[in-house]
Amino acid sequence: MIERQPATTTQEKPRGAPKDPCSMQAASSAPPRRRPGSRALVALLIGVLGVPVAMVRAWAPSPAETVSLIGGTPPTTAVTVDIAPSETPVMAGAGVAPASSRIGTRSARAQTRRTVLAPAQTPTTVTWPARVGAETIGVNAQFLFDMAPESRVPHFQQMHAAGISVVRRDANWNEIEPHPPGLFGAHQYDWRRYDEWAMGLAQAGLRWQITLGYSAVWASSRPSDKPEAQFYPPARTADFTAYATAVARRYGQGGEFWRANPQLTARPVTTYEVWNEQNESHWWQPQPDPVAYADLYLASRAAVVAVDPSASVVVGGLSTQLTSTKAAIAAKDFVAQMYGARGELRSVVPAIGYHSYPHSSQSPAEDVVQNVVDFRAGVNAVHPGVPILLNEYGWSTQGTAGDAIPTVSESERANAIATATDRLARSNCGVVQLMIHTWVGFEDTPYPPIPLDSPERWYGIYNRDATPKPSGAAYAATIQRLLGRGPGPPDPATVDLC
Repeated sequence: MIERQPATTTQEKPRGAPKDPCSMQAASSAPPRRRPGSRALVALLIGVLGVPVAMVRAWAPSPAETVSLIGGTPPTTAVTVDIAPSETPVMAGAGVAPASSRIGTRSARAQTRRTVLAPAQTPTTVTWPARVGAETIGVNAQFLFDMAPESRVPHFQQMHAAGISVVRRDANWNEIEPHPPGLFGAHQYDWRRYDEWAMGLAQAGLRWQITLGYSAVWASSRPSDKPEAQFYPPARTADFTAYATAVARRYGQGGEFWRANPQLTARPVTTYEVWNEQNESHWWQPQPDPVAYADLYLASRAAVVAVDPSASVVVGGLSTQLTSTKAAIAAKDFVAQMYGARGELRSVVPAIGYHSYPHSSQSPAEDVVQNVVDFRAGVNAVHPGVPILLNEYGWSTQGTAGDAIPTVSESERANAIATATDRLARSNCGVVQLMIHTWVGFEDTPYPPIPLDSPERWYGIYNRDATPKPSGAAYAATIQRLLGRGPGPPDPATVDLC
């Protein structure tokens, strides 16, 4: 269970007005001669007739006035052209003779010498200074893994188009190594499904962020033929670190997969999480154990860094749990107990993962933000300033099985996503990554084996045909704005939360 926490009112602190990226210099020292009514004509051609800006650039009264009418210009090159009064100015690249071919043309009629702003060879979309880094905002995509590789292609393309560049999904140990080592201790790994996954991501320009876990059934501290065996910690740490080493060798910097596929632009795994929600008994059975987890984390980190010294091995995402119970340990208490038992964590932990979900339907965005604020305060008590990866946050829109998971409408979720993502990305809480949960859900499939009316099935922000729900469109628009690709610049103010 998670406790309801009161939302707090926060203030935003401006950091100065954004610079105008659309300001430009005159193309020549002498301003171009005006034509009567040219301002109105520019507005008519662009706004009403839909004529491309490049086609009417020469008719602008002046570069400054052109900016005021169209809101900016693509990169330009000054070209001097002789034009008869009865002729229409032409632009290079507009489907007619290049402007350079008209230089020096004469006729018996009077002529006017004008400076034409020809578009650069490859016009670019106006962009603004980015507010966040390229891999700050990503997405969870656990459920896409069960689709056929060809069915995942449009989803990966949509992610890339939205501005997402990093995708979180575990590299499940039980799937990769379903059988114990052979007679002489040789491990045998089955990479086929994960190679297809890595291939699809790379082809779409996406990077995989791996969660290392859980136990292989044969290596579990409580082996059995039941799926729950995976969620007991491994009986031998050495077996887990062998698996972690193999994953890093396969998909990390200079990994076997990239060497075997030189046709791909390599996007090696750079961030590894160790386990997931290890502060809950569902994921770390029979009871969460901060000290045992700290030891597994330290050993796993050492194994991965031995393969790739530049890799970032982070504490796996802790659940939203706010208070400790018999079944779970509050996230900040779990961290405190880890660090209390293993002080060396302060010198090696690059970041801590955290999951934030709402406590009620009345304040969905505020709950998610306030959870992070509270977690930041708790973590600062043992590891001040350590970055936080918000590698799960989200809202369910349907379901009635139990009342532990509040639900919201689709429009409410869209608003909550836009609000929480923007505020946390611009906050002073040290959140260096945000990953919505989740890309697609299980609302229309019988898998996994949870009740069909469970809210767990309704977290997806895209449909299974790769079309966005309103919440998916809101997430994409927020990402574009934060990356400086929106219709206006991102808000430069820092949100003072922490």
